[in-house]
Amino acid sequence: MTKSKREYESGAEKKPPGSGGAHWLERRENRNRSHFARRPSRRERDREAVLTDWFGPDRAPAEIEALRPPARLAGSVIEEVFENLGMSEGVVLDKLKAAWGGMVGVDGARRSRPIALQHGVLRVEVDNSTWLVQLRQEHYAHVLEAVRHMTGNKVRDLRFVVAGRYAPVPPRPPGE
Repeated sequence: MTKSKREYESGAEKKPPGSGGAHWLERRENRNRSHFARRPSRRERDREAVLTDWFGPDRAPAEIEALRPPARLAGSVIEEVFENLGMSEGVVLDKLKAAWGGMVGVDGARRSRPIALQHGVLRVEVDNSTWLVQLRQEHYAHVLEAVRHMTGNKVRDLRFVVAGRYAPVPPRPPGE
């Protein structure tokens, strides 16, 4: 299948068919080498030479750069690694701890703190039983909605516990 000039210039399809998950112009073959030793492999040089012949030496660098995948933020890469390792709940918990004051207000943040996230259940430690009742009865729906919005529905439930009474969530049975 050949692309028209308009399709090619618009960049509508940047991956050739059958290229798999990796972008075809990524320089991944020498990725395990550090800064000065990180040069294009022979295959990468050949690919870039063909594109240079195609576009000409003046236009080729800009075209090659336009065809490469965009740079990603280090934070998003780290989150993806944690998620692939099954450790994404720790990342979510850290985000919740950082944003907790905005979700429950200054007084609520002074009296409560998220302490654990296991199997989609966020455990929130509260200073005393008065604040436990206050948060559970009057602010539960608002806090849960804010937490779900911030975490992309990774938290399915909230459990408020009095300080010092935390018990981990029992493991889920298989198939749930």
